[in-house]
Amino acid sequence: MSPRQYLELPQPTKQYLISPPGSPPEGWEPVKERAPAINYDLLTAIANLAPGMICGSSCSRYTLLLIVVVVVVVVVVVLVVAVLVARSW
Repeated sequence: MSPRQYLELPQPTKQYLISPPGSPPEGWEPVKERAPAINYDLLTAIANLAPGMICGSSCSRYTLLLIVVVVVVVVVVVLVVAVLVARSW
């Protein structure tokens, strides 16, 4: 084989489509999704927690603060995703 043959691209056997089609198929209808389920009882229970109720007396203030921050971040992320999904429809 000559050095030039090593640099040539092989002949493609199949062409794979990477991107989705530009428009949906004929007759396609979007599916209506339900509103996101927000468990208000869980949010109320978390809001009513007092210091020491999560891990007893072994928790430091920083551990409790970390738990509260994580819960707040999760709730905010869920709400942002819900808003983004609602806007896309």
